[in-house]
Amino acid sequence: MRTKPLSTSKHRRDSNQRPVFIVLLFLVLGILAVFSLKIGSIRNSQEFNHNKISAYYFYTEKDAVYNHLILVNSEKRSVHVVRVPSYAFFYSKRLGVRESKPRDQVVYLNELLNVKPIFYYVIPVREEFFTLQGVKDVEELIAVYSKRGLRLFDYFRLEKLVAQLRPDSNITAAGLAKFYDALGQYSIQTLDIPTLTKLPLKITVGNQVFIRHYVDEEDLENVRKSLQN
Repeated sequence: MRTKPLSTSKHRRDSNQRPVFIVLLFLVLGILAVFSLKIGSIRNSQEFNHNKISAYYFYTEKDAVYNHLILVNSEKRSVHVVRVPSYAFFYSKRLGVRESKPRDQVVYLNELLNVKPIFYYVIPVREEFFTLQGVKDVEELIAVYSKRGLRLFDYFRLEKLVAQLRPDSNITAAGLAKFYDALGQYSIQTLDIPTLTKLPLKITVGNQVFIRHYVDEEDLENVRKSLQN
């Protein structure tokens, strides 16, 4: 009886495909390793640490009703959104929001409200920053991220979002990641800095015109108490 020789074509095909499979496997493992390192570097950073209090100050560069001081207190699992009138004027300090640097504003606001954040960030309100996230302003950003929180894909666009704010912001990828993560996990309360009048006043001194919204500094005690709860 004649025997039929075994075909070697399938064996050759399998042998040729094996190196390709190995290369693809190492490529996938390499990509996963890079992703893991990127996520790990953020989540293991001090700025992402959920035992620290962080303050985020969104300040307007144009006419707007409010600036926003957002305080993330991980110990109490709370986010307080403090709305600061954009023309607020603190008489005791002779400090006007529109007449001082954003970093001076956030430092003084934290002192005034008796809050001691470990990290604080100043963030200019810019259209391109919000457009990249599909929102119009700070309050819509808070509303969206309070429902979705921080997701896997977000880790890979944090640097791009941060770049939109340079050089006028000191926010980092880790700081922004913590902000989004906290919005999705913690309770959120909105507070208003109280003012003596409903609308700002226009004051003319010689040839100079000042727009000031005087803060009711006595009534700030209620805001301080709310921040402690």
